[in-house]
Amino acid sequence: MAILAAVACLGAAPWGRADDDALVAAVDAIAADALQPNLAGMSVAVGRGSAVLMAKGYGFANVELEAPARADTVYHVDSITKFMTAAAILKLADEGRLNLEDDVGRWVPGLSTPARPIRIRHLLNHTSGLPSYTSLPGFAEKERLDLSHEEADTFDIVLAAPHSRLRKTEDQTTRMLRAMEAPKVRILAHPRGRISGSRAGVVADWDAVFASAAERSVAIEIDGDPARQDVDYTLAQRALKAGCLFALDSDAHTTGQLSYAETALAHARLAGIAPDRIVNCWDLDRLLEWVRRV
Repeated sequence: MAILAAVACLGAAPWGRADDDALVAAVDAIAADALQPNLAGMSVAVGRGSAVLMAKGYGFANVELEAPARADTVYHVDSITKFMTAAAILKLADEGRLNLEDDVGRWVPGLSTPARPIRIRHLLNHTSGLPSYTSLPGFAEKERLDLSHEEADTFDIVLAAPHSRLRKTEDQTTRMLRAMEAPKVRILAHPRGRISGSRAGVVADWDAVFASAAERSVAIEIDGDPARQDVDYTLAQRALKAGCLFALDSDAHTTGQLSYAETALAHARLAGIAPDRIVNCWDLDRLLEWVRRV
């Protein structure tokens, strides 16, 4: 995954062409020093007030596909928000509007206690000692969809997809089964949540998951993103044997990734899935009937 870098806005001093050239040269030098072979690159923006002084991409946004990082590259969110939030906190500290030694309880009552104080700096460097809520005992058994039934009813179609606990080694079959219990869910998207070279994804009794999906007419996604390929043709064959429906897509986040649908199609062919089992291939009436089924 590439890095999105936002450099703090500059002050209100006059700015000229020579400064522009010096700025670009300085950022080029920093980027050249930071880039390493086989690692993702970055997109950098520098602003002054409301004006963008420079915006430029360095290296690859996707190393595997050798997709270059550009000024306008759209990145997966993932953990980008963490250092953007950290940059905002440091800016507030620089302006004197907060202090890194402030007790977090001043801003979030109840989060810190006198016996166990947590400072803002602890949150910045991940030393607060606060446990991840997804690691709390019983979390998996209590977890539900992010949408209530009422909220889900406002959408034409709802996909359930794992986006947390993707590096855990314990069995998460119960979690996957519960996700499909919501009446509006029609597709179980990238069920494993795997990313090649990064995380293996969810561990589950997939035959049990597929059996439940078939019973509920929930389609199993074949995600064509080359880094995901989730499910791949080997799991798709097991889902087909269970009687599942399938939904094929590119998981594109930019127009250039729409071609990833061909990868999904390749896995479907390798698994021997007939068009009649693929919702993308249905006529509109049949598709709408399936979507509206509760």
